[in-house]
Amino acid sequence: MTLNIPCEVWLKMLCYAKLALPNEVTGIGVIEYAPDDDGYVRNFTVTEVQIAPQFTSGSYCEFKDEALHGVYSDFIEAGRIEDVQKLRFRWHSHANGQVFFSTTDVKDINRNNLNIDWMVSLVLNVNEDVIARLDNYQPFRNSVPLDVKIHNTVPPELIEQCRLDIVKMVDLLSERDQRDFVSKIDSGWNGIENIPRGGEEDEDLFRPGEIV
Repeated sequence: MTLNIPCEVWLKMLCYAKLALPNEVTGIGVIEYAPDDDGYVRNFTVTEVQIAPQFTSGSYCEFKDEALHGVYSDFIEAGRIEDVQKLRFRWHSHANGQVFFSTTDVKDINRNNLNIDWMVSLVLNVNEDVIARLDNYQPFRNSVPLDVKIHNTVPPELIEQCRLDIVKMVDLLSERDQRDFVSKIDSGWNGIENIPRGGEEDEDLFRPGEIV
């Protein structure tokens, strides 16, 4: 089973982890999933993450009382009632230490303060190491390690915008024009005119061929 993390979501968690140094930081997020053709769920995707009021130190982090209720209320006020049940992703950093589920982490997972039938947990550090697990509470209790796949593919809309920019802005030099351009550089043209020079009076800022 795989936990998929879009690049922007991963970078946000990593940014929180680095900015919280030397301490840990914890957060919550939205999980989406869809069954495969055979009806089994094998892939989960984290679509967004955030942090909430918490206590933290170099080896511990915990939400403050009512912090999660505040997150739920914000979702409801934003008209996202259906997404409240998708808040099944708990993550925290181990600063620059190793990633593993400590005894404290396991106790927190077993406590299930999200009060849901399953959840996904993740630990990362600032060195970009990561580990994740799926925990089921109903109809029976079990834990399953998850592979983590961080997606850093370029969004299709960005590729299309760049393609249009290339078509609009970029013209190819003909072989003759290219030879003329190279000969200009080789002849001593340095690409600047009437610009005050620094250093010695006759010293060029650029030597022929440096600007290519």
